[in-house]
Amino acid sequence: MEFTGERYINNVDNAQISYEHWHRYFYATQFVHGKDVLDVACGEGYGADLMAQTARTVVGIDISQEAIDFARGHYPRNNISFVQGAAESIPLNGVKMFDVAVSFETLEHLDAASQESFLNEIRRLLKDEGIFIISTPNKLLYSDMPKYKNEFHRREFYENEFLEFLHRYFAHVSLSGQNIFTGSMMWRLDDLKQGESFSGYRVTLKGRGGYAPDDEMRKALYLIAVCSNSKIKIPGNSVLIDTSLRLLSERDEECAKQIEKRDAQLAAILGSHSWKLTQPLRFLIMSVQRIIDKFKIGRG
Repeated sequence: MEFTGERYINNVDNAQISYEHWHRYFYATQFVHGKDVLDVACGEGYGADLMAQTARTVVGIDISQEAIDFARGHYPRNNISFVQGAAESIPLNGVKMFDVAVSFETLEHLDAASQESFLNEIRRLLKDEGIFIISTPNKLLYSDMPKYKNEFHRREFYENEFLEFLHRYFAHVSLSGQNIFTGSMMWRLDDLKQGESFSGYRVTLKGRGGYAPDDEMRKALYLIAVCSNSKIKIPGNSVLIDTSLRLLSERDEECAKQIEKRDAQLAAILGSHSWKLTQPLRFLIMSVQRIIDKFKIGRG
C-alpha cells in the first residue's frame, strides 16, 4: 500500500507518525485481553494484529477495499477477520456483539451527520458494559495554532466539544492527551514492577539561558477517550519507548543531508567560471574595505 496521508501504514518511514499510531493501539491492549474486539477504520491491519495477540477475537472494518485486502494478506491470524465497510454504516448484523471497540483518527474524517451515525453504530454493536476507545486531533493545536488544514478531515473537535459529543452516547468518559516529547528517562533496574511507574518533571528552554523548571501543562495534540456506560478502572499515564531511537536518527540524517546539499552548492559556486572571473574584483573590494576600515580607526 502507498502512504497518501489519509491512513497510516506500518512501513511508513516517519518515526513521529509511527509513535503516535502505535502508542494508541498499545494503550488499547490493556483493555482487550480475552475480549471480543471491534476495530473501526483498521487501515492496513497492524493494530488489529497487535490486539489479537491477547484478545479472543478481533474484527477490523475499513472503507478501503485495498486496505482490507492488504490486511487479509499480511495478518492471517485465526482470531482476526477483516470486513470492508464504512464507519457510519458498519456491515455487521446483530447487536451487543463486542466487549471493546476502538477507532483511532476516524471521527474527524466524517461530516457531522456521519459522526452521529458512527456513534450510533458503536452503541448498537457494543455490549452494555462494553468499552469504547477513540482518538481525534485537538483542533486548537492541530489546525488553529499552526494554521494547518488537513485535506482529509471533514469536522474536527476542540477538547470541550469532543467531551460533550461523547457524553451524549456514554455516561462515563475519561479523557487523556497525547503528544510527542523529548526528554530523559530513569527506571528501576532492581524492581521490575516499580520500573514501569514514572514521576514526571517538566523543563523548558529559556532562551540562551539554558533550561529551567516549567509548570505549564503539557499540550495535547491528540485526544484519547475511554468511554463506557459502566464505571471502569482507567489505567494510569502511558509512555511509548522506541529503543531504536529512530526519531533522533531521522533528525541526524536530515541534518547530514542538508550539510551535504550546502557543501555541494558551495563547491559548484567555487568551481564555476563566473566565480573565477570575478576573483580579481573581489580582491579589489576587500582591499578597499580594509583601507576604509583603517581610515575610520585612524580618525577615531
